[in-house]
Amino acid sequence: LLVLPEAKGLFRRAALQSLPGTYFTAALAHDIATSITAELGREPRVDDLVDLPPDNLVEATRTITAQLPQRLDRWGPVAHTPTPFSPVMDVDPWAMLRAGAARGVQLLIGHTRDEFSQLAAKLEETDNATPIINALTPTPGADRYRAAYPSLSPTALRDTALSDWLMRMP
Repeated sequence: LLVLPEAKGLFRRAALQSLPGTYFTAALAHDIATSITAELGREPRVDDLVDLPPDNLVEATRTITAQLPQRLDRWGPVAHTPTPFSPVMDVDPWAMLRAGAARGVQLLIGHTRDEFSQLAAKLEETDNATPIINALTPTPGADRYRAAYPSLSPTALRDTALSDWLMRMP
C-alpha cells in the first residue's frame, strides 16, 4: 500500500509484521486462478463462480497446491511454497521502496525467527534442499546456508531458507 501513488501522503508511520516478500503479477495470478478453476470446469470470473459451494473451490485449490512442485518452470519460486496465493501488484513494490516511494514514512518491520514453520508443516521432508534453495532469489545460495547451519537436516535447512526468502530478507 505504501508504494501506490494513491497512498502518497496518507501515512506517517506504519508497522509491518510478517510482510511476505512474494507478490504476483496479474498474468501469474490469472494463470494460477485459471488452473484452480479449470479443476472445476469453470473460468476465473465472478459470474462463473458465484453459485459454486466454497468447499469445491478449496478442494480445487488443494489439488493445484499438491501440484506446485511440477509447475516450477511455469510459476517459478511459488512452486516451492505451500500456497498459490500472494498479493497481486502491477509494480515491483521492492523496487518502488528502493526508489523512495515511502520516503518520509517511518517503518517498523518485524518477523518471527521461525516465520515459515506453519507453512513448512504442509511440505514433505526432503533429503536434498540444494535445488530448492538455489532456485530462490535473492538468497545467498545453498552452500552458504549449509556453511551457516551445518547441523540442520536438509528439511530444516530448506525451511530456514524459505523463511528468510519469504519473510526476513524482504
